[in-house]
Amino acid sequence: MADPSQGLDRAESLGRAWVVRQFLETDEAFTAPEGVGHWLGMDAVGFHGIALPADVLVKIYRANLERVFGPVPAPLDRDAALAEQAQRFARWLEGWPARRWAGAGLGNSALGSSILYFFVFFF
Repeated sequence: MADPSQGLDRAESLGRAWVVRQFLETDEAFTAPEGVGHWLGMDAVGFHGIALPADVLVKIYRANLERVFGPVPAPLDRDAALAEQAQRFARWLEGWPARRWAGAGLGNSALGSSILYFFVFFF
């Protein structure tokens, strides 16, 4: 299972979504992509889709989303969204030198500040 503290792996996430869609939308036999089997707790071979009708898929995909988030998207607060993304980027940037150059210290340097300023100012 994925470790939330490590972030999401794009390939694993796409594989999981593919498995769910194959299972719900088709009536075909399929094998889960490599790397997804551990999530399913088995070797992930020999699955067979259940081909749900379109009206049921609408309930799963759209109606559940609307139930949680509402039928109309909330207006975007651009400034708040950019500030949130800038903070997320700043947290990532703080760990960047350690990941990239084993502690070279650029995350707290003028370079790190300049990159963050650029991101906030221009986006």
